[in-house]
Amino acid sequence: MTLLKRVRLALAATGVTLFACACLTACGEPIAATYDGGSVTEETVTSTIENMRTYYELEDDAAWAEFVKGREYDTGANGSMQTAVEKAAAQAAAAAGQTDEDQTEGTAEEMREYVIEQIIRSQLIEKEIKDRKLEVSDEDVDAYVEQQRSYVESRLMEGVFESVLQRQGYKDLDEYREEIREQLKQLKLQNEVSTITTDDGQEISGKTAWSTWFDKLYESVHPKINPAPQPLPYAIVEVAQDSGAEGAPEGE
Repeated sequence: MTLLKRVRLALAATGVTLFACACLTACGEPIAATYDGGSVTEETVTSTIENMRTYYELEDDAAWAEFVKGREYDTGANGSMQTAVEKAAAQAAAAAGQTDEDQTEGTAEEMREYVIEQIIRSQLIEKEIKDRKLEVSDEDVDAYVEQQRSYVESRLMEGVFESVLQRQGYKDLDEYREEIREQLKQLKLQNEVSTITTDDGQEISGKTAWSTWFDKLYESVHPKINPAPQPLPYAIVEVAQDSGAEGAPEGE
């Protein structure tokens, strides 16, 4: 799961969905990317990144720069950017005096491309769920929510579940319920493709099957990411080190 999950859901709640893209394109909004059957506007990308920055309290320029340069927005096992394990290995190598010529800091442009890919993948999941007519009953949602309530309150105290949700960024229980509904729909989709046959006739299952199927679905729509506009609203702002105290005459 990436850090983008919550902000993608927040955008969906405000109407930034696959079905809104056609209108936005027709209205002349700058397009960040296109793919067979849809598109992503620069406004959607910028809103996603700005919401992510706010949600994870990264308004400070130095914190934002560290987040982007370290590619900390990608915590997924199948992400295209540097993973946490790779980052830890790189830090260990640096501590040992070893350098990797290919090891470079992340950029705002790379993050933009990553966010665009995640938005497209999210839209493809929504469309696939709709095409397959996958639904989740209120009873299934209630059962899952109550299971989570029992888990949380057994470790904290009775009656704190809603306040815990609010601290995690949910407006109310209904918003949490809708997120759970979407998660359960995606789980149904994952179960439907839990075993697949590859082009060379090999049968694979589990997470490998899901990743393979999903990557092939993404490639099949021929995504095309347009060059980043300049300047980017979420570009890294280098913060100058305060050296005012250095070199001051002694005794002042």
